Parts: sequence; structure tokens; C-alpha cells
Amino acid sequence: MPLGSAQSDGMRLELPPFGIHVVELRTAMVRSNFIRNSNERNVEGGKQQPLPVGSLYEPAREIVERAMSQAQFDGRGTTAERWATEVLADLMRRSLLLVIWRDESARLGCLASVMLFGVFDGILKKMTKLDVVEKIIEETSTSMPTKYGRQEGIPQVLAPDERVAIQIPSGEVFSIHADLLGHYSRYFRAALNSPMKESLTLRFELAADLASHSSVSFLEAWVRARASPWYNWAQWQSHAIYSEANLVDAWLLGEYLAMPELQNDVLRLIHKLLVPKTWLAQLEISARGLANARVGTRTGLHRYFAVIHARSIYRSTVSRERRERSLAELDPDGLEAVLRSLAGRMAQLETMQLRQLFRITHHFQLDRPIADVLADMNVWMVDIASFLEKVEGRKPGVERALR
Repeated sequence: MPLGSAQSDGMRLELPPFGIHVVELRTAMVRSNFIRNSNERNVEGGKQQPLPVGSLYEPAREIVERAMSQAQFDGRGTTAERWATEVLADLMRRSLLLVIWRDESARLGCLASVMLFGVFDGILKKMTKLDVVEKIIEETSTSMPTKYGRQEGIPQVLAPDERVAIQIPSGEVFSIHADLLGHYSRYFRAALNSPMKESLTLRFELAADLASHSSVSFLEAWVRARASPWYNWAQWQSHAIYSEANLVDAWLLGEYLAMPELQNDVLRLIHKLLVPKTWLAQLEISARGLANARVGTRTGLHRYFAVIHARSIYRSTVSRERRERSLAELDPDGLEAVLRSLAGRMAQLETMQLRQLFRITHHFQLDRPIADVLADMNVWMVDIASFLEKVEGRKPGVERALR
């Protein structure tokens, strides 16, 4: 029954007015031919269901396949006739039970249901051999050599013939050196060094919401260019990726693949794209970024768009009505992020002796809202370095503050 006991409990309370008494029947093991037929007469031509190739449980294949077959339970349990007789007797009682436990090991199941959660975990692991499987996988994981890892300095292609094929939903396939992907991407580093099927075939498929032609082609070009000692992030300003939508897609792909260095470069490009635009264009672009459901609210890109949005509406040329209208158009997460960035900027100004700044700019009027004073001062700087990700435990180089 869907939802198990939760639905039974609900029906038990709802149906008595109609003369219906709900009894939950819990059965664990009744002897039948189900297991034998499943292993010998299935659609696979009488073959036992195998563990898929490349499964995470590959090191313990023999034990897992034996558990999947459930052969150890074949022929065990209460006979169907005895089970039916006992259940019928329970249902014919004058005072019906709320729960009926009938089968072999029913008492153990009943006892487990009233014990503290997790008490029988160790027993169940031993019964199903999960403890052995866990030990084998742990030993394999610790002994498995790391073939594709983070290299010191500029990464080198150690195995030219080993290239990862990345297929996108359109069917297009991109090829990238496995050594370079293992260096720049924590996602590929973990996948390529695991017993997964993809680590053997070196072929990966990316979902439609993650991979587009522009983002994956940029990934391919970026990995190749980034391994050069003459690399400069500004070179992508003449690339097809240099547009608002494409850059956001590339950043999201980098987020999924855990490639902070790629994300850093994309964020620099987004900032470079925004800086020359008017405040109104910056406002519209940042609003779209905050409304993008794929951009997580806790990511650096979301915080960056929040700061740009706040900086755009809190300036001297923007009326208070326009500010309120812009804030009203944001969703709750976007509004919270913008107000949080504004509060952070105000705290910074207070530490910079706000009263002295007021005098210098001839705005020493304490009765005015602090947000209006901040707008008139128009000194809001965006330090792009504060939004960059940490790379392998090291902070990126300090960037010059950009307007």
C-alpha cells in the first residue's frame, strides 16, 4: 500500500463512520515459488538479474548479485495455507486487532517496530551481507590509485589518447583530454577515479538543463586554453560565449561540474559585459539573473546580481518610486539578497566613518534616510574578487575594484 502505515492510520480514523474497520496486515516471509520463478523463468531467458555494468557496487559484484537473487530465502517461510488460516482466524475475532503480524519471524518484526530507530541496523546488515559489501567497497576505494588528479602548476596531458567524450541532448559529442578534466573539475576527478561505467568507457551524457552547445563548446575551448602558460581570461570577449545568456549557462555548467576556475573567468566576463552598460540595462540584466530559477540563491553569481541590482537602483538619478517599483518586481529570494547587499554596504560605510563622508560630500543631514544618502554619494564600488570561488583551498589573486 502506498505510504504504508501512514495511509493505513489515516484510513483507520476516517472510515469508521461508514462501518469500515481498517486492519493493517504485515507479512514478511511466506513460502512460494516467486523467488525461484523470478530467477529461472524471467524475461531475461532464465537468467538471474545481473548487476549493471559499471555499478558502484562492482567490487562486491558476487555478493550483491547473490543478495539480489534472494536465493537464500527460497523455500523459507510459513506455508501459504497456514498463513491464510491464521490471518482468517485473526480477522474473525470479536475484537479486531489494529495490526496483524503473521508469518515466520513475525515476532522479530513486531519487536523491531517498537524499538528505537536504528537499533537493528547491525543485525540487518549481517543478515543481508551488507556489512561484507561495505567492507569490500571501503578497501577497494582506499586501494584504488588516483589516475586523474589535481596537478601542480600548469596541468600536463599525460595520456594523449585518453579523451573524455561528452554528449549533449542534441547528440553532439565534444572531446576533452581526461587529464585536463581531472585537474580542473572535481566532478570529473571523482567520476574518472571511481568504478562507475563512465570511468571505463570515458563517455558522459549531460542533461538538457545543464548542457547547451554554447556552454559545452566553451568548456572544451576553455580547458584547452587554460592549460597554456599564456592564458588570459580577457581573450573570451571575442568568443561566441560573450553574451548574457551564454555566460550564465557556462557558469551554471561550471557550478555542476565543480570547476571554480572556470566560474571565476565567467564571472569576470559577466562583469566586463555589464560595466559599460547604462544603469537601466544593468538593472534589467541583474533582475533577470535574480529571477533565474537555475541560479541558486546561495551562489556567488546570485550575490553578484544582487549587488549590481542594489547599486543600480540606489543612485542619485533614480527616484524613490522607481526603486520601490524595482524591488517590488523581485521574488522574495531576490529581494532578500538585494536588501542584504545594501545592508552590508551601509555597514561598510559606517566603518569608514560615515559622518566624515557626509561632510566631504556636503550631505550632512542626519534626518535623511541613509539609503538616499548612499545614493547621492554614488561611490558604490563592486570588488569582483569578493565573488570569486576558492580554488583547491587557495584564494584567487586579488582583483582590482571595478565600478
